[in-house]
Amino acid sequence: MKTPEASSHYLLERLQGGASLTEPRTQRAIYGMGYSVLNPLLMFTEVYKHESTVVYVLLRFVVDWVDGQIIYLEAHEIDIVVGFCMHVL
Repeated sequence: MKTPEASSHYLLERLQGGASLTEPRTQRAIYGMGYSVLNPLLMFTEVYKHESTVVYVLLRFVVDWVDGQIIYLEAHEIDIVVGFCMHVL
């Protein structure tokens, strides 16, 4: 049986992999995936703030997702992404 820490680590690794594969034709789907998990990721950060591995994977996901999305986003979407990044920090 997986522990909650292992499950959350696995989920974040999967999200990070998806975020790093952004191409113009898949950008909307990847943005939608990332956007849908923004608030749950903030909750993960609060719950696992003392688990350095989980926090590291979360931050890697954020970096990969922002890096893959930033060139495709419109102004209102950039505002959402910047707000999320500020909450993470």
